[in-house]
Amino acid sequence: MLSYVLMFALAWVIIGLIAPREVDPDPEAIREYLSFWESFLSYLRTGVVMFLLIGTPTIVIVVVAGIFHRKMEPPIFRAVVTVLTLLPAWFLLFSNTVQMLLLQVAAQVAFTTLVMPVPLIPRSEAQRAPKG
Repeated sequence: MLSYVLMFALAWVIIGLIAPREVDPDPEAIREYLSFWESFLSYLRTGVVMFLLIGTPTIVIVVVAGIFHRKMEPPIFRAVVTVLTLLPAWFLLFSNTVQMLLLQVAAQVAFTTLVMPVPLIPRSEAQRAPKG
């Protein structure tokens, strides 16, 4: 799961780098934007909160899917898990920048299709032996 955490963190670093700078929350600063560094750090703080809302459910989904994975072929398993891991990111549809949604969805898809090992839980020798 460390690979998922790293993929998630990389997505939020990229979001912080390419998303528009945030508006200064100070009520006296009328439509002043934060500096690049302050905006970047603000996106990283948002990323930590998003990990609790998106990352944690995704890890649970992947682990449960790995436990119940039986005789499903790896490409089909990856497709099913990809669809399931996109569910926690639904509320990013309401975010103020499209970069959050697109990059988070890209990170979820990249993890499940390229990085995630299949099967997640290796079978024992007794399970691998043919019956008969």
